[in-house]
Amino acid sequence: MAKGERLEIKCEGRFRELRVGLAEVVQLLKSDDPDYSVVTRRDLSTIFDLVETDLPRFDIRDPYYENKFDALRTDPVTLRKEGELRGVGLVPLLFRDVQMNRALVDTYARRFTDDDRLLDKLGLFFGDMAGNFEGVERLDLELGIDMGKVQLPGHEGDVRLAGYKLAAGFGIGKNAHGTLAYDAPFHIEVYKIDLAQPKLTERDPARSVLGIGFWLNPNKQMLVGQVQSMRGERLPEGSYMGVVGLGIAERVARAMGMKEVVTYSAQRHPILRMYPESSARFEADMRAYYNNSASKLGWEAITIPHAGNPTVIGYRRVLNGNGAHSSR
Repeated sequence: MAKGERLEIKCEGRFRELRVGLAEVVQLLKSDDPDYSVVTRRDLSTIFDLVETDLPRFDIRDPYYENKFDALRTDPVTLRKEGELRGVGLVPLLFRDVQMNRALVDTYARRFTDDDRLLDKLGLFFGDMAGNFEGVERLDLELGIDMGKVQLPGHEGDVRLAGYKLAAGFGIGKNAHGTLAYDAPFHIEVYKIDLAQPKLTERDPARSVLGIGFWLNPNKQMLVGQVQSMRGERLPEGSYMGVVGLGIAERVARAMGMKEVVTYSAQRHPILRMYPESSARFEADMRAYYNNSASKLGWEAITIPHAGNPTVIGYRRVLNGNGAHSSR
């Protein structure tokens, strides 16, 4: 790549500048070796070395590393300071740009948990690592979730999600069909089932409904960072999108063996740091998707002291016998 040349790619969502920087590094490496793949931890360390000096200027409002504002997401800075694990935090950012050894993806997940059952369930999100970057097509069936029995609060009583299915994916960036750019590594996608072909498992963009992005934190905690429409089909009449997104995340977390599921409050959602000029408009939407939805589901507020008063930074639901409320 010529000196001073900048790679222009469409990287919507969080950590755009770091993702562009990584894409440039990958393009440079591929110019020397068109079949370049990330196979060893040394490969990750090499890529990290090539972007490290630029990290302080990348995404200064919402940095991937050493983010002092995002109190709920575990910072991958802890991963890059551990010798041979240097660069492991880059795995979800690189996953869709290069062929990657599955062992490295497992290493990334293992930095957050050593529970083999949970690690096995996380494997449902990773795909076959041979060009298919999406996970399983029927996450609901793999996890034993009967969507016909999922019942959530709606505008006028409860709504059921019969006729919908869940699919899985991994990697920060756009999904395979380009219907949503994910800000978090793990994805749960909601699709409406084609009743004419109820056994069809492939993802049809025209039948996509909703994307849910989450982070894995230590202590078996799921952090939901994104609930967003994919503008294909619609949810059942009378549904709240945020309630459906958080409600599904809770069921997936429970089925995977997580201990807790948390999400941001509108006031502390990182998206507001990215677009401060639009924060008033975004905060109104975020309040509906997160604050109001978490309250409707009975999640507990997470507070920190601020100027003598408690500030709500997020919401939580404790799961699996650890003070969990029953699911409807």
